[in-house]
Amino acid sequence: MVQDTTLGLLNQFLLLEEGQVVFYSALTAKASNEELSRGLKRLAAVEANHVKNLKEKIACLSSDDNPFGPIKSTALEAGLGVFGGTVNIAEGIVGLKNLMNAGAFAESKAIADYRRALTKIQDPELRDMLWEHLIDEELHLLWLKKQAESIG
Repeated sequence: MVQDTTLGLLNQFLLLEEGQVVFYSALTAKASNEELSRGLKRLAAVEANHVKNLKEKIACLSSDDNPFGPIKSTALEAGLGVFGGTVNIAEGIVGLKNLMNAGAFAESKAIADYRRALTKIQDPELRDMLWEHLIDEELHLLWLKKQAESIG
């Protein structure tokens, strides 16, 4: 984990979740059928909700005297835009099935990170949010694996 602080953990999850929104949004354009397209859009929407939840919780826990928050956010958004373009290029090189498997791997990492965080976080409200995110990630993992297998 980046830091053993609650805020550090939440920021780590925020970065991961924002990356997943960009990843699934980029893959949606490459989907080979309607089910895959709709499923990827849904994954992106769920991950976007995770981003919203995390940003709200981070805002509650952050101090108002941090001058680097907006700068960090702008830099992150620029980097995520580049990441989205990279996903589009990678699809043409490695194929959609391999990118779906990469998405499944990222979900596995998120699951492990959420489980680890749950051993450290005591706040009941925050634990509820993390459990909801964890269960969503587990469902994403299963769906991505199934879809990757069907691509052949």
